[in-house]
Amino acid sequence: MESTIQSILNQNYPNLELIIIDGGSTDNSVAIIKKYQDKINFWVSEKDAGQTQAINKGFKLATGDYVNWINSDDMLPPGALHILADTIQDNSGYDFYFGDYLAINEKDELLYLRKSAPFSKRSLLWGRQLSSQPAVFFRRQLLEEYGYLNEKQQFCMDTEFWIRASENGATFRQIKHILGITRTHEDAKTTKLQNILHNEHIEIVRHYQHLLFFQIGSRSENLYFFLMNRLWRLATAVKRMTYRGDFTFMSASKALKTITKVH
Repeated sequence: MESTIQSILNQNYPNLELIIIDGGSTDNSVAIIKKYQDKINFWVSEKDAGQTQAINKGFKLATGDYVNWINSDDMLPPGALHILADTIQDNSGYDFYFGDYLAINEKDELLYLRKSAPFSKRSLLWGRQLSSQPAVFFRRQLLEEYGYLNEKQQFCMDTEFWIRASENGATFRQIKHILGITRTHEDAKTTKLQNILHNEHIEIVRHYQHLLFFQIGSRSENLYFFLMNRLWRLATAVKRMTYRGDFTFMSASKALKTITKVH
């Protein structure tokens, strides 16, 4: 958690509102929070009904124009908020701004850099994320207009919200810079509970399948998800290469050189 807080405070962004919602942790999380409480706008440590409810609790307290949530394992890279603000100033009027992201392991070792692809509503339905969630910022007013995150979901609440917002006419702007850092390790939620993630995505497919070129039946859902996920991975990789002029993945050493150019 401490590295997450530091990565946000070290942005040195002058108009930052930092809210921390802790689910009643019994480790040293509260001690870490208190260490920085003079720089935190609001914090609480209490039991909740899960991560998504905690995120919504924070959003309901937020007053900023644009918001994001950063899980305790993830971080913001240096200069991310200034890049975001500059982009919004030069390209105002968009509801979502999203960029590239880095993946690191539990030892803070760089694994890869993944570059975002241009926005596509169907790509979200076919299993491709807009970007890693820490690299996606959006207008806070959308939550009041289209509803908060779906608290029945543990994994795909971000993807479902992105699709729901786009269905209501939300606009998306890609930023060709690294805006988020996500941590991948064996104890991560998305690593341990892949079956739940898969089932939640199937629920999204059922609800938004009107976006598809065809309708699918209950017997073909799993086959559909498997095939389209892999086909879209290939198509998106090709799109990234042609649109950005480089490969989707970079070596850790090259990614490290890239992030130093951000700030």
